[in-house]
Amino acid sequence: MTELEEYLNVNNKRQREPDRGIDERFSLYAWSGGYIWTRVPGEQAKPYMAKYYVAPEELAVIKSGHRGGNTIEVSDAKKLRAGQIVRINWYNKEGENSSLIKHIYDNQSVSIGSRHWESPEMPLVKQEVTVSSIEGNLVTIKEKLMHDLKPEWYPNITKWNFLSEVGIEHIRFEFPFEEYFAHHLEAGYNAIYMTNTAQSWVKDISVHNGDSGFISDICANVTVEDVTITGRMYHYAVQFGDCYDMLARNITVDCPVKHSLSFNTGARNCVFTKCLVTTEPSLDQHSGANMQNLFDDIKITEDDPSRTFFYMGGDGYWAPPHGAFSTFWNIQVNFTFTKPEELPLPIKGVTNGPSARLVGITANYPVSISYGPAAYMEGINRSGIAVSSLYDYQLKKRLSGF
Repeated sequence: MTELEEYLNVNNKRQREPDRGIDERFSLYAWSGGYIWTRVPGEQAKPYMAKYYVAPEELAVIKSGHRGGNTIEVSDAKKLRAGQIVRINWYNKEGENSSLIKHIYDNQSVSIGSRHWESPEMPLVKQEVTVSSIEGNLVTIKEKLMHDLKPEWYPNITKWNFLSEVGIEHIRFEFPFEEYFAHHLEAGYNAIYMTNTAQSWVKDISVHNGDSGFISDICANVTVEDVTITGRMYHYAVQFGDCYDMLARNITVDCPVKHSLSFNTGARNCVFTKCLVTTEPSLDQHSGANMQNLFDDIKITEDDPSRTFFYMGGDGYWAPPHGAFSTFWNIQVNFTFTKPEELPLPIKGVTNGPSARLVGITANYPVSISYGPAAYMEGINRSGIAVSSLYDYQLKKRLSGF
């Protein structure tokens, strides 16, 4: 919290709403802290500033590996062992015109924020993986590599200190009612905050009158399911921050929320599936090298023709809002307003988001979608998609061994 406070001050992070007489520094609890907080003592809940960053122990230098593969060649594997959960890191030491940046954003013409090159000693991309086996200097991991492993990206394997097998379930949080004051100035009524946690779960949770339901950073392989969010305005319902391989399933958001379902700064390979958002829906992609995430089999209700459910949060220094291959699959929209004069109804997507995948987006009115560069669209306004859940389809494939 000391680091976060300095970060907010140094970067002059303030909520300014002149029409309401508001000009205040962001709260420490806008996206951190919780009544239940999982953390490893002495470990950063989330790194913000290079001056506070302590590089974790290096276990191996990586020589090669290919996106989609499971095999990594390292210089020396003696510090690795089968069954170990470790972190793979990619670094941008090439500056503003980095080949890693171009790779992440699929070589598309998008504006890139300065955070991508300001801290070369901190990894730009991370992936928490499980070592399956080791033969000499060839390491096989359980997960598929998110990116190639090239020498110019200085990839390495480092130690990760985390909690595991943490289960939080069958709990209702009800906070005293207070009118929501302002975005980023939340008082801290956050139910659950997970940090440095892996192979864990949150299940059968309800939150009423909170600021945030579930928020997270530096986590991997956590399932959040059967969560209900109700009451007054929130900041986040369920948010995946700087996390990898997280799953949110059966989330019901039945109240206004600034960011209903959020892939936040650093979210990688995460999934929202079988969710329902009934009020002011936002499928949020928060600028900050979040990539390869999936919104899947989601139902939303919209009563304002001027809004868009494609939401682009975050600050410009972390632009663009997402990396290549963010996917929207089987998104079903129920517009409750009267028939608009203009059909198909124009829906604004994320203008600066590259190479997105939009498949099977339907509504009770025909829609036309504009999205950022190189977006692939299929099955727009066509109901009855053959594969209703891409997550379920791929899960069955994995379990059957393809």
